[in-house]
Amino acid sequence: MKKIVFVSHNIFGYGCLKEILKNSGDVIAVITRKYQPSISDYCDQYNQLCNKYKIPLYEIDDINDARIKVKLKKLDPDFIFVFGWSQIIDKEILGIPKSGCLGTHPSILPRNRGSAAIPWQILNNEKISAVTLFYLEEGLDCGDIVAQEIFEVDNDETADSFYQKVIENGKQIIQKNLHLLLKGETKRTPQNHLLATYLGRRTPEDGVIDWSLDNERIYRLIRAVSKPYPGAYTYYNYKKITILEAELSRQTNYCGTIGSILEKLDDGVLVQTGRGLLKIRRIYVEGEGEFKATDYLKIRRKFGMNYEDEIVYLRKEIENLKREVEELRKKQS
Repeated sequence: MKKIVFVSHNIFGYGCLKEILKNSGDVIAVITRKYQPSISDYCDQYNQLCNKYKIPLYEIDDINDARIKVKLKKLDPDFIFVFGWSQIIDKEILGIPKSGCLGTHPSILPRNRGSAAIPWQILNNEKISAVTLFYLEEGLDCGDIVAQEIFEVDNDETADSFYQKVIENGKQIIQKNLHLLLKGETKRTPQNHLLATYLGRRTPEDGVIDWSLDNERIYRLIRAVSKPYPGAYTYYNYKKITILEAELSRQTNYCGTIGSILEKLDDGVLVQTGRGLLKIRRIYVEGEGEFKATDYLKIRRKFGMNYEDEIVYLRKEIENLKREVEELRKKQS
């Protein structure tokens, strides 16, 4: 039987590992990462699963560490499956398994190679996506494709609902292809690199809302960086507010300045964007918790920070402090 080393630290990988074990895959070791708060979809359930199946589990910081390479060589696997890992696997590790390293990516490769594929596809209004199973090579998501499970991206897709589709289609791709892989009967289809597109990294700060954009773009941002990601945020009375749930409003009988809270309805508040209205339903207030928008936000207030006013205010405060310091000096002299 072909020996598999499984590498993952996220919920998607956990679902795939369970499917591999259900389908009699011979997993001889699991490698996961030690807990890091920066990993938004970190999964802490590998220990329980490995105990159940009596599989050695290694919690590490760096997959490319020399000691890990020694361990992998001793394990002498036929395959290494990397299904959800935030570090690039180096060339030496790619050469260890006899039958190759395989990975997955949540897009229709060669399109949308790179980081943060789920948020970017929602932001870019993609209508279809996939889980792609492919051989890992040097380079970014560029290896030969084994299989793709295609699925539709709904108009109101959130990062969480997209991620659930990725998990379910990941299981499907294992069910359909694991036995063929282990028997060496899968086809390898080279990617057309001329069709490749690339996605850049995102940071939590990329979730700040620019209310001058149209309501559809803001709505996509809110959905794209929602759970399990840090969220789309703004400021209200100098407090950071994360928008948890919103929807487009087609009402045309309101008009106000950008970022203004215009009306309170039964199920949310209406906010003026650069074009059109957005209904905010639920929010998270930093340091206070989660609220219905109608319970916390008040009409005739504005979202965002007016940086010009802030600069003027700070300059006045600095001038006041200078005067106070000067008066203290005079008194002391």
